[in-house]
Amino acid sequence: MKQNSISIKEVEEALKPVFNYVANDGGDIEVVEIDNNNIVKLRLLHACAKCNLPKLIFKEGVLRILQKKIPAIKDVELID
Repeated sequence: MKQNSISIKEVEEALKPVFNYVANDGGDIEVVEIDNNNIVKLRLLHACAKCNLPKLIFKEGVLRILQKKIPAIKDVELID
């Protein structure tokens, strides 16, 4: 089994601008885990959980931001 070298703290740091943006609208994002395939699992909280922005658009935007700073990230999954 491959050992994951990407930490949740590293992902949170890369997403800090996104966290700040959604916090302004009463939302929050939780980084739940990074699996062994370098897929980041996120949970949308508060206003983000009910946001009208299509989840696919949000997911793709977050993925682009993450891959710019952490190229090893393969995908982002939004979980409930």
